[in-house]
Formats: sequence, C-alpha cells, structure tokens
Amino acid sequence: MAKNITKELICREALHLIKEGGMAKLSMRNLAARLNIKAPSLYVHIKNKAELITLLQDYAFKAHKLADAFTPNSSNWRELLSEIMRNMRDAFKTKTWLFELFASYQFNSDDSRQTFEHFLSKMHPLR
Repeated sequence: MAKNITKELICREALHLIKEGGMAKLSMRNLAARLNIKAPSLYVHIKNKAELITLLQDYAFKAHKLADAFTPNSSNWRELLSEIMRNMRDAFKTKTWLFELFASYQFNSDDSRQTFEHFLSKMHPLR
C-alpha cells in the first residue's frame, strides 16, 4: 500500500534525517528512501534540494513555534533587539540541528553558514 505523500510528511521525515545525521545526511535520495518511494517520485512534490531546504525552514519555524521564541516583551527598540537576539540564540542552542538547517540558508553554502555563525557569535555578549 502506497503512502499518501504530503509536504508535511516530507518535512517531518526530512527533519528526522537532519536530527539523526545533520545536513550532510539530507539528500533527495536519502529522503526518498526514508519515505519508501523512489527518488523520481519525490521530485513530483519537491523541485530540488534548495526548494526542500526553504520548505523545511518554513515548516520548522512554524512547527517549533520559533516565532514565539523571537517575540520580545520589551517596548524599547534596543532592548527589543537584544531580547530577540537572546531568544534566537537560546532557541538554536537547545536545537542544534535547527541551527544547522537555518545556517544552510537556501543553498547550504559554506559562506552562508559562516555568515550565520558569525552573526550568532556577535549575539553571544548580549545578556
């Protein structure tokens, strides 16, 4: 019996792959195998890995209620910014796999990851 393949199912299984082995484990072939389908069937739902990553970022942001983590309580803009950055840092500390997903940006390049890591390291002094 064939599974009903939905984008939500694809995202859930892709996130499991990332949790288990990091972004290096995420490939269209590995994801198709996890879904118990052939890779070409996966391309019916997802155009390519870049689209998958963008879809995963949106899904993870909603599924893990990250918007709540980034919603500050302050009204002063400086405090507001600091609180958003602290909340963001704390969310990624507790879910390192999530950091890796968002650090990958759309194309999972080393440059974008370094930029993201640099940004988060700049947030570290904020208390």
